[in-house]
Amino acid sequence: MKEKIRNCLLTIGIGYMVVIVLLMFNSYANSSKYIMISTTDEYDAKLAEYKSKANNITEESCKNYYLSFIDYIEKDKINGKIEVSEYFKRVFSEEPFLSFYSKGIEACSKLTQEAARENSFPLLFLGASIQQDAIMGAYTTQYELTYPDRLVRMIAEPSIGTVQANIKYGKEVEIIERIYNIVTEEEVVR
Repeated sequence: MKEKIRNCLLTIGIGYMVVIVLLMFNSYANSSKYIMISTTDEYDAKLAEYKSKANNITEESCKNYYLSFIDYIEKDKINGKIEVSEYFKRVFSEEPFLSFYSKGIEACSKLTQEAARENSFPLLFLGASIQQDAIMGAYTTQYELTYPDRLVRMIAEPSIGTVQANIKYGKEVEIIERIYNIVTEEEVVR
């Protein structure tokens, strides 16, 4: 009787190990090596317009901050196929996006905490940052031992990343527009 129980437990243990190894291979085979992100060009013209308007900013430290923020946004924009590891390197090796919030308040005398709150900067900055985190979140848990639903992933994953990237880019351009309007005291036209 002991022998039968031992053989039964051994068989269950070996079966469990085989299932785990098969799930490991399956997870590795189904992990994405690339992220497909495409951003629309509708905001490019607006960003270029505000970059050219930077000369209207009289405060030198504010102008430098404003141009460095625009350069950061332009450099951070991704359009096409990028390796997952390269995307993570870009996110973690560059200056954090949220740091531009406090830098703007330090650099621009007209951009105060009150003006930032009135123009919803905390929400805009967090909204743009969260979109980047959501894109990363889809790829950080690829090591999990699961059996994925390939059909839904083929349909949903590429479009969700594109939508998130466009939301992020749109919020960044809106922040640039609002900063410009605050520091040059122009009225916001919506």
